[in-house]
Amino acid sequence: MGQMVLKEVGEFGLFQKLMLAALCIPSIFPAFNVIGQVFIGMSFPHHCNTDWILEKGPNLTEEKQKHLTIPVDEGGRFESCKMFTPVDLDLETIERYGLNSTTTCIHGWKYEVQPGVSSILTEFDLVCDKRGLIQVSQSLHMAGFLCGSLVFGSTSDRFGRKFAILLSLFLTMLFGVTIAFSPNIYVYMVLRFFNGASSGVIIMNTSVLMVEWVGPSKSAMCTMVITGVFAVGQMLLSGIAYLAKNWRIRQLVLFAPIIVFLVTMYWFLPESARWLMTQGRKKEAQKQLERAARVNKRSLPEDLLDKVIIQTAI
Repeated sequence: MGQMVLKEVGEFGLFQKLMLAALCIPSIFPAFNVIGQVFIGMSFPHHCNTDWILEKGPNLTEEKQKHLTIPVDEGGRFESCKMFTPVDLDLETIERYGLNSTTTCIHGWKYEVQPGVSSILTEFDLVCDKRGLIQVSQSLHMAGFLCGSLVFGSTSDRFGRKFAILLSLFLTMLFGVTIAFSPNIYVYMVLRFFNGASSGVIIMNTSVLMVEWVGPSKSAMCTMVITGVFAVGQMLLSGIAYLAKNWRIRQLVLFAPIIVFLVTMYWFLPESARWLMTQGRKKEAQKQLERAARVNKRSLPEDLLDKVIIQTAI
């Protein structure tokens, strides 16, 4: 939008300030995605499930059970990925002679977690030979960021800044909530990719829309404010993760509220008048400019639309 038009509307009046406040809210959610994996994939002490020995001695304490069925490493700690091979011997014989042959955790794992606490590591058994899948899921998420930037960049130019923002918010909510119902790690990774593709462009698109509504002197400041809200999202995430210790419930708490912001922003958020002019939608651009001027308590000259056309042509 030309500087001449912005001076008439107001380069950074109440309209732009309200708009900046509204556009800061979506920037919180990318932080939930990028940093959320720290809590979703949280590691806990674990060892092999050796309940097979309880058939021999149902009254064994947990500590005694571990000493009989799990080998120790060089540091004297119980192995987390090995167990003694189950044998068909009575408990007295096992206690007297011990066990020597080891195997992997053929009956799964047990985790030392508080009641109600869970992560994808504990639910999907992402330990030992599957430990690397947590890093793979985060890599796929960041790959989604890259793909989303390519797709939503052209979407914003073709269908409008507002449409791109609302679409990315909707998809972030959709995939963010759906992740909470992942039945296995592979579905989780696919959903994380698409979640990254949709949320990674939120800050980019909100910054573009904001910059197209303010004067040059305020562009950098507005961009920094929108980007800085990412840190606010990180702080909120820490508090929410402390209160919601089940990763599935946490996902719902983090992303389900987007629907409220989505509906609100659909009615409040203006389209870029600059983009509307490039699409030849002059009447819609005029309405948006009149709305901005009205909120900023400015009066527009009757020939403003002609000025917009001239500025766009230049």
